[in-house]
Amino acid sequence: MINFRPATPKDIPIIEDLLSRVNLPTNEVDPQKHAFFVGEEDRKVVVTAGLEVFGKSGLLRSVAVAPELQSKGLGGQMYKFVMEKIRATDLREVWLLTTTAEKFFGKLGFEKRKREEAPPDIQNSWQFEHGACHSASVMCYLLS
Repeated sequence: MINFRPATPKDIPIIEDLLSRVNLPTNEVDPQKHAFFVGEEDRKVVVTAGLEVFGKSGLLRSVAVAPELQSKGLGGQMYKFVMEKIRATDLREVWLLTTTAEKFFGKLGFEKRKREEAPPDIQNSWQFEHGACHSASVMCYLLS
């Protein structure tokens, strides 16, 4: 059973290690600056996700599952946990960038968008400008 919770500063090295293992950038992993979440199994972090907030828009980032546990539904479970947190806020939309998971996020309701459609604050984020390659798919989920 996975225990999901907000990340703490003690989790930063563990999150960075997990992101490195799945070839995602580790810049700006800071639970005091952005919301980060972890899922633990037997007290070991096996899944993570981050959320940067820019006004009424959010940037979902750093969704990663330990390689040995991929394809077991943990990414979907983490997504549901994060979306519960997001729905408790006043965000209107959630954006993301992906080079490998367009199909996964499409099944969750994200729609592909052009880079220039993202709000300016999201376009100016580190993740958008430097973290993801410019060939990454840009996707958006509109909250009701």
